[in-house]
Amino acid sequence: MSFNLADPVTVLKNIPGEGVRFLDVGFVVHIYGNHEAYTVEFCDPSGVVTGLATEDANWFSKYEPISVKRQKQH
Repeated sequence: MSFNLADPVTVLKNIPGEGVRFLDVGFVVHIYGNHEAYTVEFCDPSGVVTGLATEDANWFSKYEPISVKRQKQH
């Protein structure tokens, strides 16, 4: 799978040296070669950068948010 700049992605492995954990969500900030590797920036909810990881493409997956539907209360 390939990603474009600013695409949200999920990391599929822990990256301890970068403070990134399995399933953290980040954004692609650099593409290497023919999409063989990416640099992904990870932030906390307030927008402060918490990690920056450059890894092979197979370390990342497309981010797909979970949709939660509220049920009506009777």
